[in-house]
Amino acid sequence: MINTMLFRIHQSGHLADLNDIRLQLVKEGITVYKEIRADIVVGDPAWYTGIPLIDDDWFSYSMETGDTIYVAIWRTISAQDSFVVNFPYNVNKANQIYPITEDNQSQYTLNGNSLSVNFKDNKMARLYKIERTSNSH
Repeated sequence: MINTMLFRIHQSGHLADLNDIRLQLVKEGITVYKEIRADIVVGDPAWYTGIPLIDDDWFSYSMETGDTIYVAIWRTISAQDSFVVNFPYNVNKANQIYPITEDNQSQYTLNGNSLSVNFKDNKMARLYKIERTSNSH
């Protein structure tokens, strides 16, 4: 889901074959996308951790929209459980917005202008909403 949430969502494949947990994640993803899509069409892309390479252990992609930054973070296959995204702005709030329900598989903290995440497993991704202070444009 996160692969398309900062672009334009389109579903394909065998959605009817998904188990209840996975189907709920698809529904949540579409709900979140509907809430943020007006921001996405006017947003500017940002790669705070650099443009990713195909074999990167971790990577992120962001969409800046006014005082809001949407940040998607992926862990592919990594021996490291943690990853940090540093923002060039003063930020004051961070929330995980997808999956909607936080679980014990990932944690995040905002420390100054850095978002630190810890993903317990490989092949995980999360979407965060970051709010920056108004005077940091």
